Amino acid sequence: MRLVKVRNRLTGLLMLALLAGGCSAPAVSPPSVSPSPLPSAAGPEQLIVEPADLFAGDAAKFSPFLGSYAGSVFLRYKGDKKVLSVSYKVWENGKASESAVSKHSLPMMNGDATVPKDYNGEFIISVREVTDDKDESILNSYTVTISLKDSGGSTTSSFTVPVNRKPFTQSHLLKLQEKITIPDSTPTAVWGFAASNANAVTFTSGKLPEEEASKAPYAFVMYLTLE
Repeated sequence: MRLVKVRNRLTGLLMLALLAGGCSAPAVSPPSVSPSPLPSAAGPEQLIVEPADLFAGDAAKFSPFLGSYAGSVFLRYKGDKKVLSVSYKVWENGKASESAVSKHSLPMMNGDATVPKDYNGEFIISVREVTDDKDESILNSYTVTISLKDSGGSTTSSFTVPVNRKPFTQSHLLKLQEKITIPDSTPTAVWGFAASNANAVTFTSGKLPEEEASKAPYAFVMYLTLE
């Protein structure tokens, strides 16, 4: 138990270090080159999400300390919304468990509270496995840490996802492969991971996270929308 607590503290500290720009990796801090302008066809109330590499360059050394799974995406938005709504779903055998949905809100600051505005930020996720105190062969839960970083600072939140089963023998990150546009009030999958105990299971890359999740024995998927 003490080891788990120490690891969780390390995860929190490392997330804060990454968010504070303590690492020079371009995927952790906002890119030095500004993203391309928002497409006019996207409309004023749509969120644009682009793939990001959290551990690019020197940031790769932090990978072992940020949990079993970690990743990020870049966000761009032009409009009146001020809050990013974050939720997750657990998929099992091709079906999403609606009872496992959890929602969290992260403010989109960008250093300016006025609206309308052009927003640029990075959404970061870290998932750590927590084993049972009395039996380490049992995966008790996932501790999920989410953060939103932009020019105005960062906001971080954590929550627990119950699992209560033996650890999976293989896993695969579900990442965006290209830019997507999220309409207002439409939760859309942007990141996750799939897991299985069957070594014969083949995961297909290059598809949207939710599409891959629907074909896996188990998957954890993060969704974003605007409030």
